[in-house]
Order: sequence, then C-alpha cells, then structure tokens
Amino acid sequence: MTSPAKFKKDKEIIAEYDTQVKEIRAQLTEQMKCLDQQCELRVQLLQDLQDFFRKKAEIEMDYSRNLEKLAEHFLAKTRSTKDQQFKKDQNVLSPVNCWNLLLNQVKWESRDHTTLSDIYLNNIIPRFVQVSEDSGRLFKKSKEVGQQLQDDLMKVLNELYSQCCDLGYHASLNRALRTFLSAELNLEQSKHEGLDAIENAVENLDATSDKQRLMEMYNNVFCPPMKFEFQPHMGDMASQLCAQQPVQSELVQRCQQLQSRLSTLKIENEEVKKTMEATLQTIQDIVTVEDFDVSDCFQYSNSMESVKSTVSETFMSKPSIAKRRANQQETEQFYFTVRECYGF
Repeated sequence: MTSPAKFKKDKEIIAEYDTQVKEIRAQLTEQMKCLDQQCELRVQLLQDLQDFFRKKAEIEMDYSRNLEKLAEHFLAKTRSTKDQQFKKDQNVLSPVNCWNLLLNQVKWESRDHTTLSDIYLNNIIPRFVQVSEDSGRLFKKSKEVGQQLQDDLMKVLNELYSQCCDLGYHASLNRALRTFLSAELNLEQSKHEGLDAIENAVENLDATSDKQRLMEMYNNVFCPPMKFEFQPHMGDMASQLCAQQPVQSELVQRCQQLQSRLSTLKIENEEVKKTMEATLQTIQDIVTVEDFDVSDCFQYSNSMESVKSTVSETFMSKPSIAKRRANQQETEQFYFTVRECYGF
C-alpha cells in the first residue's frame, strides 16, 4: 500500500515534469515567432533592394537620355555649318579632333548608362524576386517540418534554423549583389573605392555567423531545456537487475535483442546522415553558381548605332534556368521528405 509521503513525492515529480514540458512547448512557440520575424525582415530587405535598384534604373535612364540630348545638340550644331569645305579643313585640326572625340565619348557614356539601367531592371531585380521566393518557400516548409516534429524537440530545435530556413538565402543574395558590383565596376573606374567596400560586405555574407549571432541574441529561446533527471524509487539506487530463472534468461534475451536493434538503427542513421549531407551539398552547389559577371554587356562594336543589351540573353532567360530551378526544388523536396521520415 502506497504511503501518503510516497504519494505526495510522486505527485510533486509529476507536477515538475509537466511544468518542464509546458516550458519546452512555450520555448518552441517563441522560436517560431522569432523565425517568423526573421523571415519578415528578410522579405522587407529584398523589397527595399528591389525598390532601390528600380529607382536607380530610372535615374540611370534619365541620365542616359540627357547625355544623348547633349551630344545630339552639339552634333547637330556641327552638321549645320554652312561652309562644308571650312568644316572639312577644320576637322584635321587637333582641337576639333578633341571636340569630336568628346562628343563621341558622351554618346558612349549614354549607352553605358542605358545598359546599366537595363541590367538593374532585367537582371538584378528579378534575382531579388527569386531569392525572396526561395526564402519564403523554404521557410514555409521548415515551419511545417518543425510543427510535425514537436515530439522530437531537441533534434528539431538544434537544426531547424540552420540545414532549413537558411538554405540558399545568403548564397543567392551574394550572387545578386555581385551582379550589381560587376556592372558598377565596368561602368566607371573611379568608383572603385566605394564599390570595394560593398564587395567586402558581400564577401562577409556568412550564414553560419548569422545563425550563431541569432542564437546569442535569443539565448533564452534557443537554449536547450532542462534535462529530466533520474528519480529513484523510495531511495533505491540499484543499477543492475537480477531475477530468478526463467525471468533472468528472458531479460538477457531481451537485452540482446535491444542491443542488436540499436546497432541496426545506428547503421541506418549513419546512411541517412550521409544521404542528407550529400543532398545538402547538391543544394549548395545549385545556389552558388557564379553567374553574376556582366562584362559582356559593355562590349560594343565600332558602329555608333544603338546597341541592344545582352542582358535578356543571359541569366534570367536561358532555358537552363528553368531546369535548374526545377532540380533545386526537387532536391529540396527530397531533403525535407527525409527529415520528416527520420525525424532529423
């Protein structure tokens, strides 16, 4: 018969365990809120970047048009000279030659700014849209996995923010910003000092460092919960069980079966871990393709005719981009399916 003291002690233990479980659930809820906030901040950042480059594209186009008008004004004035023979003679003079070269340079600069505007609108901005879509999709899937695996809290909480929400975000953002750097560096050599600073910031995009910083900022949310400590029965500290036959034989047989099962599970887990690591590496390879160089967009022929930008023939319109996107999403789906099946 259970004594009152024993009953009271058991009741206190149960209450303590229940409190710990509630704290873990509350912590998981706070983590989800934190991840929601991070996703919103990233979406807003990408939206601001799109607005910035859209405005900058308008400015570059206006500047290009003004340069074109300036050059045409003085070229028209030169063409209107009545004495054509005088004009022909004057063209051999070095000051006139400098004047003509200056007007031609203005027209080239006008084309450069038109190309830059085209790159912003048709290359860089679509990249930010793609990054936003990828980040949102991955976050949504990560959140679904987290909610499905709440019973396996420790495994999910330790890995949720890192192998899920961050897949591809920093790498894709790195590629998009490098496109901006390539265009600017080809436009004007004198901008090197400022652009080098931006390049340094892009180089420092570090998913691991950002994750660690976030963990430190929200330490009370992401810290592991208290462990359930062993509670002995009535002060019994026995560490080995002994029984009479045939119970002893059954216990030994059951122990051997459990050890065999654990060995099998360990091998299976190692294989699954290798599969997940290979899949994650495949995703990383897909999203870190170096396709941000736009130097070819500034290569013109000797003709002074208007030159169509080659942006539309590069990153965003290649048939291979659709296949690459499909492969990326298929690999992501496989990755999350493995996580759901094995509770990683």
